[in-house]
Amino acid sequence: MVNFIDKNYKQLIVFMMLGYLIIMPLLVMVSINKKIAKSESKIKYLLAKKRVLSRNQEKLTKVTAFLFEEKASKKVKKSPVKHYKFQPSTDGSEAEVRLNDVSLRHSPSVLHSPLEYLKKGTALKVREYGKSWSIVETQAGKRGYVSTNFLTFK
Repeated sequence: MVNFIDKNYKQLIVFMMLGYLIIMPLLVMVSINKKIAKSESKIKYLLAKKRVLSRNQEKLTKVTAFLFEEKASKKVKKSPVKHYKFQPSTDGSEAEVRLNDVSLRHSPSVLHSPLEYLKKGTALKVREYGKSWSIVETQAGKRGYVSTNFLTFK
């Protein structure tokens, strides 16, 4: 009887080992197939996204080309500095600076750097004047532009 149990026990162990050797590779293959399926779906998603991006890139290129062609066809040339109308000062009028640190500039634009900063009460000779800017000369002989808003005319 002991021999019978040992024999059945051995057969059971062999059967379990064979089952393990057969089932484990199957389980591994199933796991690998699931990972492959996930990877394939990710690849499909990324390819679809790439197609959408390339279509958007094409549209952007077309729009950009259209805008540049339209701009070139209009040939719009804008000057960065406005052209101001000045009236010459025939009577040699004088003005005084109303505030501290008013900029004397070489051009009638705040985009250009100041030549110097004028103090409140500085006397200036007005050579030409306009609504926005006036051409003035300091007592030291420097000529430049000052915003008309900062001047008090005498």
